[in-house]
Amino acid sequence: MKTIKKLYHNRVISIVIWLVIIFIAILKLPNITNLITNQGQPQFNANSQIIQSKHAQLNWGRNISNTQEADVVYHNPNGVITKHQQSTINASISALKGREKSNGIKQINSLENDPNEKYQLKSNDGSTEIVKIYVNPQVISSSQLVSDINGTVNNKISSHLRSYVTNPNIINNEAYQKIASITHVITIIIFIFSIIIIGCLFKSIIAPIIGFITLLISYTVSLSIISNLSLRYNFPFNAYTPILTLLGTVILGTLFLFIFYREFHKEIFHRKTRTKDYTNYTNEAIRKIRLTVISTSLILALAFGSSILTSFSSVRALFTVGITFIVLIFTILTLMPVFTFLLEESIFWPNKHGFKETPHKLWNKLTRFSLWQPIAGIVLVIYFVVPFAYAYRNNLDYTNSDYINNSQAKVGADVLKAHFYQGKPTPLTVYVQSNHKLDNESSLETIDRLTTKLQTMKHVKAAYSVTQPSSMPISKYYVKNQLNSVIGGINQIQVTLHNAVNTTNHGKRQLNLKQLNKQINYLNRIVNQSNQSLSNNSDLQNQLQNISSNASVPQVSVSKKVAKKIAVYQRKINQLSRQLDQTNNNLNRLNSNSQNINSNSQTVQSNLKTYKNQLGQVNNDLKSVKKDVNQANDKLDGIYSYLDGLRSASKGFYYITPSQMADTDFQQNVYNYISTNQKMTKLSIEFQNAPNGTTRKELSHLRSEINTELQGTNLKGSKIMFAGEPVKHATIQRNFQRSFFEAGLLSIAIILIVTMIISRSILHPIYWMGAFIISGLAGLQLTNFTMSFIFNTVRFNWYASLLITFILTMIAVWKLLPISLMFRKRNISMLQWFEPSLTTLGQSIRYTIAIVITIMIGLIFIPNAALMETAFTVIYTVIIFNIIIPIIVASFGKLSYTIPNPDLRRPSHLFKKRNK
Repeated sequence: MKTIKKLYHNRVISIVIWLVIIFIAILKLPNITNLITNQGQPQFNANSQIIQSKHAQLNWGRNISNTQEADVVYHNPNGVITKHQQSTINASISALKGREKSNGIKQINSLENDPNEKYQLKSNDGSTEIVKIYVNPQVISSSQLVSDINGTVNNKISSHLRSYVTNPNIINNEAYQKIASITHVITIIIFIFSIIIIGCLFKSIIAPIIGFITLLISYTVSLSIISNLSLRYNFPFNAYTPILTLLGTVILGTLFLFIFYREFHKEIFHRKTRTKDYTNYTNEAIRKIRLTVISTSLILALAFGSSILTSFSSVRALFTVGITFIVLIFTILTLMPVFTFLLEESIFWPNKHGFKETPHKLWNKLTRFSLWQPIAGIVLVIYFVVPFAYAYRNNLDYTNSDYINNSQAKVGADVLKAHFYQGKPTPLTVYVQSNHKLDNESSLETIDRLTTKLQTMKHVKAAYSVTQPSSMPISKYYVKNQLNSVIGGINQIQVTLHNAVNTTNHGKRQLNLKQLNKQINYLNRIVNQSNQSLSNNSDLQNQLQNISSNASVPQVSVSKKVAKKIAVYQRKINQLSRQLDQTNNNLNRLNSNSQNINSNSQTVQSNLKTYKNQLGQVNNDLKSVKKDVNQANDKLDGIYSYLDGLRSASKGFYYITPSQMADTDFQQNVYNYISTNQKMTKLSIEFQNAPNGTTRKELSHLRSEINTELQGTNLKGSKIMFAGEPVKHATIQRNFQRSFFEAGLLSIAIILIVTMIISRSILHPIYWMGAFIISGLAGLQLTNFTMSFIFNTVRFNWYASLLITFILTMIAVWKLLPISLMFRKRNISMLQWFEPSLTTLGQSIRYTIAIVITIMIGLIFIPNAALMETAFTVIYTVIIFNIIIPIIVASFGKLSYTIPNPDLRRPSHLFKKRNK
């Protein structure tokens, strides 16, 4: 037991314990760069738009599920992209297609395979062209894979072309990698400035080194605990958690070191004893600072620990940073005594004259003035400080692009901004998910009307969709253009029918039906004449036969009887002779008729051949007419079908026919903008400006307009989801503002309650806290002026708000706690207490100001906007607060004491004792 007490008395147990702790801390400390890159980005709730849109993208299909879109930017700084340069661009696209698997590329969209998106992919000045690639998320988060893609492109393009691979997530990842890299730099710089200020205050070499070792151990242990809690148990963590841990450890730790060294120094150089008991000196110094160290650390741990009640991960990360102050308590109260026990007086080497505090008259003069004219003091504060605080406006920037000015992705985004418009690199994707398929003219008409509506909205530069892939209407899909085509078709049909009528009339004229009838009648007469001639010929043959028969009668003797017979025969012969003459005439006529018939037959035959040819021509003409009429009929059928479809469709101006819906151009649009199951479509919206403080309101208005536009359509009730950098920006803005306000109120409430309890006053802590808040707002406004003047920027990075609040909260507790303790311990009247107490407090406060300002100067040298803004704001705030706090404490203190006691309002009363 005695051995243990001896070991404890000699600090051996503390040394062993701390060696074990630091060994475990270093052994378990994860890779901070990977932790910041993977865990440091803001986390979003499952019901947020960002997470919901990710689920929509996962279910998209088309071989691009679970991918992210990136832009390969080709830029000719000398002007329009030439034909040769275009050929090298096409060659680079082919090279990308050849390395799709190795580069994690799932799909490539370019002007070569998707000319419909010309206005989306090529700038108006012709100097910049975009190729869209869909890649695995691992590619976006890997700078090496991004460099490989860019290298593949650079190997193929012309030497005068520039190429970049960019997308907002690539820029964000590079920004967080930059934050991780500066974390190591800032650690070195901050510790160096801490060593410098401690060395200057105590004029020592050993003391700042011992302080450095102590704070480094505290920082390593704290960071190891915080990072392991985040990595293993999903405790909140943000990109600046290591820096917050560093600043908490160094700023507050340096202040603790200062008061410990000061008390230990006093024990060594101001005690008039012959024997020096350094163990006793150490214990006495620890005893004097224990209350300050414990109370300050616990208040801060409680204040920042309350942030766990907020919802936003980046703000809730302050809860884990609160662990830093708990570790700092044990480090200062248990580790520092080990070094003072071992080094004793030599810890202040080479200083041998002790620590001397020079008089500080500023607080004394300000206090005396405020006690003499309290209202005048308040008026001065209102006149010089309040206007700056009142002029402050929330101008936070929720992007990280300012950190990586030389990044190829950032340069690529700047090229897009310069040659397209500011919002080109940060498009917004709107997913519209319906419970039915969208491959019908009614749904497409609604989508088209929505697209047109979005294009007319303020701040929207372009809106792309399945019906307008170039952010402009395609005329062939609109009723007006289609009706013009219908009218043209009808006019063409009229011309065709008119030509058919003319052709028919021409054939009719060629046939000359009357002349044909005349020829037919003439043929009939010829036939009758021929028949008559045949009849006459038959009669003639009969007569000849009779004659022949008569001619063969035998001759007889001549007698009367014979004479009579001869007379009879003579008559018959005469009759026969007449008949012969008649027959001869008939033969002559028959011969003449035959000749006429032969001549007429030849004429008729010739005419019939002519008519045959004419009939063949007419037949051909009629076939042509039939073909024209059939074609006209087909066109009329198409027109009737179109009109029937138009009548059954919606009453809008957009109407796509089934044949148009099936053509190659439109199917490419469907592939790009409609999911595999055809129940979800997306619209890509590009704003005129990059995401800024008004983006949240713009998106809210956009959602309202979309819902209004879909009312009364077949897409009513569809699920609307937003994705892209604008919605991420707006989500961070909304979540941060709400959670930051809640965390700020909780911290202020906790500090106020504690100071009220310690000071045993309600109103005075409110005055003091009000003074600090006014100082902070004035500091922010002065920082705005400074950043605008030096860096030409008027926007604050949102992470700077966390850093500023964290540091200023530490300073507020550090400054208000001593005032509360002194206010509590006063044993004289309040009016007599103000001047000596505030003067004494001012002696200590000025060293606090020196320490804080020195460390903040170290932050100015870091190439990081958030850290610069933090440094300037803290410097301005502590200076302003150092000036106004004695005025506020004295002025409100006197008024609160004299207003209820009218007899004490005379100014001479305050200086009665001094005048005597």
